[in-house]
Amino acid sequence: MANAPHRWTLARRGLILVGLATALAGCGKEGFVRDSLVEDPAANAFLTQVGKECGDLNVGTGTINWLLESQDDVYFVDLTSKLFFGDVSRAKYQDDINAFYPVGDSSRAVECIFRQLPQPSSGAAGLARPPT
Repeated sequence: MANAPHRWTLARRGLILVGLATALAGCGKEGFVRDSLVEDPAANAFLTQVGKECGDLNVGTGTINWLLESQDDVYFVDLTSKLFFGDVSRAKYQDDINAFYPVGDSSRAVECIFRQLPQPSSGAAGLARPPT
């Protein structure tokens, strides 16, 4: 039984080393990938415009400004960015907003967001995702 504390120390060290190796494995060349939804200047400008023009309107029970600033609810920013990049249609966006935020009437907010989208003829973002 005298070796039991020694074995416990070795097991603990082994677990720590495995944990460190696992953590470091994510730090390779591809460990940190650029998040184009957040770091894209055009997407950021679009989200800023949405906040400026539509920020006081409600999506569900919260305002757009609250949803844009929330650390707890990233779905709105994610879905709105996908709308901007053309990854979801307007109909799909409206359906998803209504499904995820079922309380209240979000139609005025959604229409306001649609008005902020770049026009297709402008050649602006919203037509294709930029390279990552």
